[in-house]
Amino acid sequence: MSTVGKAPAVSVGDTLPSSCALDDSFKGLNADATKNVLEYVKGRKVPGYVKGEQKLDKAGIDEVLVFCVNDGAVMTAWGKEMMIEDTKVTFMADTRMETTKALGLELAHPGPMGKLGNTRCKRFAMYLDDGVIKVINVSEAEDDPAGDDKPETSCIENMLKEIAAL
Repeated sequence: MSTVGKAPAVSVGDTLPSSCALDDSFKGLNADATKNVLEYVKGRKVPGYVKGEQKLDKAGIDEVLVFCVNDGAVMTAWGKEMMIEDTKVTFMADTRMETTKALGLELAHPGPMGKLGNTRCKRFAMYLDDGVIKVINVSEAEDDPAGDDKPETSCIENMLKEIAAL
């Protein structure tokens, strides 16, 4: 895993920190889900996970949890725009960056922060099995600290390839 700046606070084999607190008050979660992909994304990655639902089923993925450093109202509106209703994809809010900080995935590079303003989360995808991290990929590079130009490592195709290799 390539990292620009500080490495994540979690790695393969770790349990998802109990301090990860995402706002799910605006949409219920699948309480029976044990195999999840946790994802911090930008819009162009979501359609792949929505369209790839059969591939996710084949891989045994129960739910794809997508979160952003935002509030529930914004995530609800974005979910409607991305047409995630009745799919495996659930949008959640990391309103106070508790999950981002617990994972050690704050995007603090001066380039993106000069345009975005407040701190955000690095673009990543993580495969969890019963809360244990099995795969974690951060999409970033020295010339692309926000992962905008090279998001492939955290897109559905790469995640499914890595999950299949376990």
